[in-house]
Amino acid sequence: MLLSNLKRLSNLTAILVAAPLLCLPAAVQVNGTCEVGTCATPGTLNSGDSVPSTPFSFVFTFADTDKYFVNGDYSASYTGGATHIAFTANANYIGNSTNTTSGHDTLTIDLLQDYNFTTGSPDGTYHSHAKLNVPGSAAAGSFAEAQVFYDGQSTGLMGPYSGPGTKDFFTSKTLSGLTNPIDVDFQYVFNFAAGTTAIPEPTEAGLFALGLIGLAIPAVLRRRRNRAAEAR
Repeated sequence: MLLSNLKRLSNLTAILVAAPLLCLPAAVQVNGTCEVGTCATPGTLNSGDSVPSTPFSFVFTFADTDKYFVNGDYSASYTGGATHIAFTANANYIGNSTNTTSGHDTLTIDLLQDYNFTTGSPDGTYHSHAKLNVPGSAAAGSFAEAQVFYDGQSTGLMGPYSGPGTKDFFTSKTLSGLTNPIDVDFQYVFNFAAGTTAIPEPTEAGLFALGLIGLAIPAVLRRRRNRAAEAR
């Protein structure tokens, strides 16, 4: 069964991923529930600090028993006077207790990270980039969107995108009145319309690879010392 496979996978993935997370400040939450790291105090990067590329995967379950396999990876750094954050996230409906299509479900996935500017001000122009992905199994009316918040100020909404497939989005905005340390929230929203079908049951090895690699929804945000930013 898919769900039993996922249970065994989650245990194995936790062993592989938990060790590096012990010393990494970034955190991931879904709909306000902390899934990776310590979301209440995600930690702060000082100049010269970095978080290496770190994979994550878990199953998120709604009250109506709809289950979604969420996976991706993230990294962050503050080097050479430039802040950098990269976040990939993906969500796939994998079924429920009644073996039926999904209800109307929305997943808000946040990567949380703080930065401490030892010199200068965090105010400046920020550019962001996200590659949004909506799986072919999603029902009509489903969509994905993303945005990045600095102390609650958004660099602009990327999307919505209804798919299926992937599409690149870019935004740019000058932000002011930012505090130090600055709180960064890189957010994806996946809105699945009722009637979304579960993905075919993959092999456990396939799920393992999916959990570690992700399904290519990259997003990168960088701020340079001169208040310009670069997305790649």
